[in-house]
Amino acid sequence: MTLSMHGPAAVEHQPPTPAEPRSAGYIVGPAYDLLVFVLSPLLAMAVGLLLFEQPLANLPITAGGWNPRFSQPFALFFIAVFTHAHLVIVFFRSHANRKIYDQHPLRFRVAPIALLVAMLTWQWVFVVVGVLVVWWDVYHSSLQTFGLGRIYDVRAGNSPLVGRRLDMLLNLILYTGPVLGGVNLWEHAKHFEAFARVDAHSLASLGQALVHRQPELRLAILGLGIPLLLAWIAFYWRESAAGRYRMPRQKLLLVMATGTTSVVAWGTLSTGEAFFIMNFFHAL
Repeated sequence: MTLSMHGPAAVEHQPPTPAEPRSAGYIVGPAYDLLVFVLSPLLAMAVGLLLFEQPLANLPITAGGWNPRFSQPFALFFIAVFTHAHLVIVFFRSHANRKIYDQHPLRFRVAPIALLVAMLTWQWVFVVVGVLVVWWDVYHSSLQTFGLGRIYDVRAGNSPLVGRRLDMLLNLILYTGPVLGGVNLWEHAKHFEAFARVDAHSLASLGQALVHRQPELRLAILGLGIPLLLAWIAFYWRESAAGRYRMPRQKLLLVMATGTTSVVAWGTLSTGEAFFIMNFFHAL
């Protein structure tokens, strides 16, 4: 998208307005924000690492006589319930909020029903959605940090457009980079095999191709990620020195905490630990 100096680009260089003294830049308050937003990735990593050292993590959860075949380790059962609980809450926050609900009538009324009908009547759509949702979750989760960072920018008195693209790119690379370059790539890539159900064997082989090319993929991620991180630091350093931007410490800590947790979890830990940690702080 091309920006003119009379459009968003001009807004990007407006001097920051005074921050709201009432909140001191926090969304709710210092203790709440640090626990639930800013440092929640590090909290999730601590909880996950401690839990998976305990026998409780592998304690089988069963459904008794209702479903004798059901059995899940406690840690995975808990994170599945916790993750789905946050989806239920989000449904009420969107559909029960009349102001938001009426802003997007097609998205909330027509699109979900149309997609469900298509999935139930056309196997191609069912398979595509099943594969897409795995990667959409990665994208969606990375933008949670981006969105919180933009809120902290506004709370600090910055224009919401300053550094927007850089923030989005950095958060995408901090979350998706360790997925693509780390030890848990196959757990995401294997879902492409579902395309074999509709005889799309070239698409079904994409997961194997990704894993086979992971060394080159890892080099590409580092080649893109390191310069992007340096560009992000340089940009905000320059804007701050010129008086056009005020870096919220909450945003800086949030990016550092999320990036560190993503690299450690997706890049080095087992699949169960990684999914527990990343989904725990996201749902929290």
